[in-house]
Amino acid sequence: MNKPLLSVVIPAYQSGRDLPLTLIDADKFLREAGFEYEIVVADAKSADQTADIVRRFSALVRNLKLFSGEAAGHCGQALRAGIRNASGEFVALLDPIFSKPGEILSELSSAFAADKARVFDVFIAANVRNRNSFAAKSLLGVKSGDPFFGAAGFNRRRADEVFSKIRLSGPGAFWEVIAVANQMGLKIKTVDLDAEQMRPRGFFEDLGSMLRIAYGLRRDVYHLKNKNN
Repeated sequence: MNKPLLSVVIPAYQSGRDLPLTLIDADKFLREAGFEYEIVVADAKSADQTADIVRRFSALVRNLKLFSGEAAGHCGQALRAGIRNASGEFVALLDPIFSKPGEILSELSSAFAADKARVFDVFIAANVRNRNSFAAKSLLGVKSGDPFFGAAGFNRRRADEVFSKIRLSGPGAFWEVIAVANQMGLKIKTVDLDAEQMRPRGFFEDLGSMLRIAYGLRRDVYHLKNKNN
């Protein structure tokens, strides 16, 4: 396989129920798009059939790979493993919960293709009308809507930088990725998508993640102060 244009990284933890349709739909869109790609499942050592499903589907899904974190349930660690082993020029992060992942990949890849001068570093599939947007702006300084849509795209040049700093173990790692990218001064473009596809999350669950991230930013646990961007 030639070096892929797009690496789709799917973070997975106990995702055996959702993963098959995600893999099939994503692969269908990517095949029809006509460019080189790979699909990387980053498994947080799930106790269900997640890893077995990836192995079985490797005969059906083109360029499907599986990488695992070292700790069960540590989504951030699994994401780092997936990004580290992705080789595309553009890296798309995609939660397996979406009902139509192909449509989301289409929007992200279109935004990337339209950015011919490579002005932007990050593309966030966001729900700008979500109530969590106000908390994200207030606590994290993130002004690009609700990134907990669970989908984002990164220029390869920046992906390793951002994901190497992720510390949270749970789904809050999605918030952490965007907050760190924002704090680093990366150029972020919002891709507003259909709110019906958004992963259902409780406000207070998200708020807890944001408070931990805000505390980490204040204490500079991500080592971002005085960083030369």
